[in-house]
Amino acid sequence: MLKFVQKAAVAVAGLTGSALALADSSAATAAIATAQTDALAVAGALVAMGVAVWGGMFLYRKFFK
Repeated sequence: MLKFVQKAAVAVAGLTGSALALADSSAATAAIATAQTDALAVAGALVAMGVAVWGGMFLYRKFFK
């Protein structure tokens, strides 16, 4: 069974967490958007590298083998 001080600490932590979650929602949204942009850039770079490797191997097999 929790003592009064422990109950008060849990209540304050809950209220503080809720307030911080509301205050940081725009920051979190911006961070998610940035992460998505970064992930899209990484995916694009991987696709470009894959195309370059495939193209290089195609040219090698066609002209040098």
